Amino acid sequence: MLKFIFILAFVPALLGEQFTPIPRRPDGYSAGTLTPKFYLEAWFDLLCPSSFYSYTQLMPVLQKLNFMNNTQLRTTFHVTGFPWYHNSVFFAQVLRFLANNLQNQNDIWTFINASFYNQGKYTNQATINMTDAQVQLQLTNFVHNVLPSYSIQNIALAFTNAT
Repeated sequence: MLKFIFILAFVPALLGEQFTPIPRRPDGYSAGTLTPKFYLEAWFDLLCPSSFYSYTQLMPVLQKLNFMNNTQLRTTFHVTGFPWYHNSVFFAQVLRFLANNLQNQNDIWTFINASFYNQGKYTNQATINMTDAQVQLQLTNFVHNVLPSYSIQNIALAFTNAT
């Protein structure tokens, strides 16, 4: 019995390279005042259909509140990668890259919106015959098409400099 437990303890370590890495810090982006009376945090996976549904319900309310410039509200969107959506971590890495290299305040929201509306291209089933590198290249081109002011070379850094 002890040998069996010992073997099970090392199986995750041996298989560890088969899983997508989880970023060391939460990914996200905030808008609104730095001294809010109200603070809203939302967690999304850009490849999760339930997250997309929540997003479509929340955004009209936030837009009516003018959340980007609201003096009483601060909103933070955390984009995480759920492990059952293999490619979602790549989306979180791109969001962190955009947040760190922002050229326009709306770029984050443009990327989030475009990602949700293009989920089907990056599902596990849609990319089952692709390597991670191929998915990353496809995502890099997608981001460049949505946000042409970011070069393909710079977007690709999101995957090599992921934190």
